[in-house]
Amino acid sequence: IDPKIILALGRISGGVLIGNLDAKLKDMRNRVLKYKNRLLFVTYHPSALLRNPSYKRPTWEDVQLVQKYYNEVT
Repeated sequence: IDPKIILALGRISGGVLIGNLDAKLKDMRNRVLKYKNRLLFVTYHPSALLRNPSYKRPTWEDVQLVQKYYNEVT
């Protein structure tokens, strides 16, 4: 597997990939990050969406951003 884009779900997975476990989710969202030679995006974890339905709209916007970059690299 050699993905061009990675979508990390949650603060922990995003922090592990960028090498900063103290990073806040709000600082990782809505940004194009790098993991090695790949594009990295971070959004809410699915369990957060179940606990807080108001996160659904921002998550959808994050997925649309991923889709935009996906269309560019393919």
